This record gives sequence, structure tokens and C-alpha cells, in this order.
Amino acid sequence: MNNLKSHSFIRLMSLISLPAIFSCLILFSSFFIYNSNYKETIKNNSTITLEHFCRHQDETTQNISLSISALSEDKRFFDTVEGVLTETADITYVQKILRKIKLNTALIDSIAIFEKTSQSVYTNNNIYTADEYFSTRFNYENYNYEFWADYKAPLSEKTILPPSIVTENGENKKYIIPVVFTRINDKHLKNIIIMNLDINYIISQYDNYKVSDGSSFYLANTRTKQLFGKDKCEELTGELYEQLEENTSNLKN
Repeated sequence: MNNLKSHSFIRLMSLISLPAIFSCLILFSSFFIYNSNYKETIKNNSTITLEHFCRHQDETTQNISLSISALSEDKRFFDTVEGVLTETADITYVQKILRKIKLNTALIDSIAIFEKTSQSVYTNNNIYTADEYFSTRFNYENYNYEFWADYKAPLSEKTILPPSIVTENGENKKYIIPVVFTRINDKHLKNIIIMNLDINYIISQYDNYKVSDGSSFYLANTRTKQLFGKDKCEELTGELYEQLEENTSNLKN
């Protein structure tokens, strides 16, 4: 009799427990599916947002390039950059134009013209010897004086170089993307125009695009294994470096 009651109790508990177990399994499965779909949605939205952001930055850079291209019609500017005219008044004229370009675009940190024949660098407000400028005034960690002295004109009008740390005046560190112009429209330059883009400004613009407060934007230089964030530069190593090498992705959440 007791055995019969025990079997009946076990059977009753099984009938009660099985639906509860199945319900829990369904709930867990639904949770994992929802969580997976949610993560995928966030990832897709972040990717789309990043594409919009990068497209906007490309358009901004292209607009700057157009302003440089328009200078091909300015004979005095072009001749001075070529080294044909090197009077003080001509250099002052060029510097005035460089100042105007910089002031009109917050993305630009600075602009310099490297006049190779005289080994001079013209900025928007001063003139330096090339050795002084690239070693002290505006020292690129990844691009030394020899790099700029030997820089050859590629086929394209401009080249966007990988980001670099710059030490300004021996103490102030900046994070810069150099854009080098070796041609204005169809006119090739004997000298080069170096336009430095401010990485901090680029990253601050991402705040207007990001999907969530937890997302961050970084620029990676996989050649030097450097990861650039706002006001910082870290070593790029481990799994993230391997993923960037494989996928060339710049998205990190």
C-alpha cells in the first residue's frame, strides 16, 4: 500500500514538474535567442552608424582637398609653393591663405609647406629650416626628416598617411593624421603640402553619431601597433590586433 502511494506521489510530481521544466527551458531558450538578436541588432546599428560617420569624415576631407585644388588657379600661390617666387611678400601671401584654410576647418590642426630646394618649411605664421621643423617644432614619431626629404609624389593628388604622435616644441604631444599633397589638380609640385588632421577633433565628432554611451571610436595604426583614442595612444596588441589585421575593422564597443 505504501509503495503504491509512493509511486502515485512520484507520478503526480512528475506530471507537475515536467511542464514547469519545459516552461523553464522555453523561457531560457527565448532569453538566449532574444539576447543574441539584441546583440546582433546593436552590432548592426553600430556598424551602420560608423559607416555614416566615416562617410562624413571622408566628405569633410574631400572638401578640404577641393579647397587646395582651387589654389591651382592662384598663380602667385602656386609659383611660391613651387619655389619660383620666394620674396617675403610672396611667402606672407601664402601664409595668409594657409591661415584662412585652417580657420575655416576645425578638423585641421596645422598646415605646412616643405620647400625642398631651400630646405625651408612655411607654416601659417612662421618660417623654419626643415631640420628644425621636423626635429623640434613638429616632430612626427613615425615620420622623421629623412622621410619627408625623400618623399616621392605618388600618382594620386593626396595621400592620407597612418596616424602618428607629434611632439610640438619638444613637450606638447598631439595625435595627428598627415595628409600630403603632391599635386594640385593636374599640376605636379616639386615641393609638398602637409595638412595635419586633429585626431581628437575627429573622435569628438563621433559623439554625435554613436548608438550608445558605452561605444567608443578608435583609430588604429596596425603598422606601428598603435591605437589612438581621445587624448591617448595605447599599444595595439593581442586579439584586437589580430582581428584588425584580418578584418581591417575600426569598430570597437
